[in-house]
Amino acid sequence: MELLSKQAPFDLLSLPSHIPSTFIEKFNESIGILEKLYEKNKKWIVTYSGGKDSTSLVVLALYMKQIHPDIDLRITYSDTMMEIPQMSTVAYSFLSLYPKKKIIEWSFSR
Repeated sequence: MELLSKQAPFDLLSLPSHIPSTFIEKFNESIGILEKLYEKNKKWIVTYSGGKDSTSLVVLALYMKQIHPDIDLRITYSDTMMEIPQMSTVAYSFLSLYPKKKIIEWSFSR
């Protein structure tokens, strides 16, 4: 089952028409892995650092939440005070795009 095509409408990702097929293949591969996780467990806790890797994982998890609204998705960010100061601002801004309890449960600690 192809989960993402260049014409696929969805809320969280806005893809330009020139997205390379390799990106679409990797996206579908990642979603396939998360589908297997979904079959085993519907409660997900994702730690978020504000970096590119954890941002990618959060976006994929939010996409899965759209497909499977019964996923109990919790995203947590903890400012260790060892990060670049702007990272906590970026992390908070990103998480604030998704109102608490409406889509996901997220926490932000310092």
